[in-house]
Amino acid sequence: MGAELVELAVEVICLALLGYAAYSDYKTRLVDDRVWLCMAALAPLTLYVVWVARPRLLVTYIASLAAGLTLGLVIGATKLAGGADAKAVMALSAVTVPKGPSPLLIPSLAVLLNGVILSLVTIPYVLARNSIEYARRGRLFDDSPPLRVRAVLVLIAFRERLGRVAAEPHKYFIVEDRRGGARRYRLCLVSAEEDTAQVVREMMEGGVSEEELVWVSPSIPLIVYILLGYAYYIAWGNVLAPILSALLG
Repeated sequence: MGAELVELAVEVICLALLGYAAYSDYKTRLVDDRVWLCMAALAPLTLYVVWVARPRLLVTYIASLAAGLTLGLVIGATKLAGGADAKAVMALSAVTVPKGPSPLLIPSLAVLLNGVILSLVTIPYVLARNSIEYARRGRLFDDSPPLRVRAVLVLIAFRERLGRVAAEPHKYFIVEDRRGGARRYRLCLVSAEEDTAQVVREMMEGGVSEEELVWVSPSIPLIVYILLGYAYYIAWGNVLAPILSALLG
């Protein structure tokens, strides 16, 4: 089998594994470790492609592997993201053929950067939801928070039934806190599942009806964006590469 076909087969399998992992993480916040073992098992095929067909990319591949393993360990140790996200970064660094020798195309860094940038697609979704609600109700707020708070809220959060948030706390960051009879906005998003579940439970115990609308922000696992970042990388490379190349001349 030609190196190009091997590379394509690895990419398709990785997309399928990442797709399953992203779906599983979004629905249950759990990803079977066998996903990453299956992905890591493809590393010899990637090394074959680099060694046989793209030897000039060997240094970039090694750099990506070192960067990916380091990033994964840092993410896992500091809990900047979930364990599945850290394992995805490490596994992808071993199975992704660099798109070129440029440092901008180091796979482990470019895939993660792509994912972070593509995560901004949530903003149009949130704005659309808020626009629909405003058109239906004629207002978004039941109180009068400061203008700066309102400006941030309409970009990162929307209103959802408290009962629905209570049923699926892992899907939301709770932004509007009504515990103790006061209304506070938490613009520093922390742990989605445990923190949201606790706050919602205490709000309901304090008399807030499950039919009440509260401000929440969608909690989408980083691995969903890593999937998008990987798909973009194997198709086009680094999202910022054209801009950075032009700036650096």
